Amino acid sequence: MKELIKHPVISSVVAGLILSFLAWIGGFIPGIWTWVKQVSEFVWLIFTYELLIPLWLLAFISAPIVVWFAGFMYARITKFSGDSVSTSPSLASREKTIELTDDENEVMQLFVQADGRSLDINFLKYSLGFSNLKIEQILEVLEEKQLIEVHNNYIHGTKFSLTRIGRDYMIGNKYIGRQ
Repeated sequence: MKELIKHPVISSVVAGLILSFLAWIGGFIPGIWTWVKQVSEFVWLIFTYELLIPLWLLAFISAPIVVWFAGFMYARITKFSGDSVSTSPSLASREKTIELTDDENEVMQLFVQADGRSLDINFLKYSLGFSNLKIEQILEVLEEKQLIEVHNNYIHGTKFSLTRIGRDYMIGNKYIGRQ
């Protein structure tokens, strides 16, 4: 059946029959042509409508709205991405001032071994032999230090990964080297 519909001759005949039927119905209902004409004129009016205000006034009114919307979207994106937008020169000095406990250092080593992949809490817990409460506490501290970030996903669950600061910290302290 699908092959018949794709054939151009059959499609043309079917379209002609449908149009003939609509014209036959239109002959019996005299008000339908008036209604079709009014609807088509209204649609044409919408697409060809002229603005009666000068273009400079439209730009003057819409420019602040566009700037506000762009700023709103930029703030929203940077808020949820977790990336630091500022390029502060104190990033290198901050890397050296971060102090990690032995447990935090073990967790960070697992992130280095993951080589950029996100890890879930169960993997971290079983790899290190920590209890659930202990690993949650360590992850919260590392998140406060901005070394890791949390990715919440309804399908894959909560995942953790290194931030740029965490990656730079691990590279700066020679935890990450050549393969």
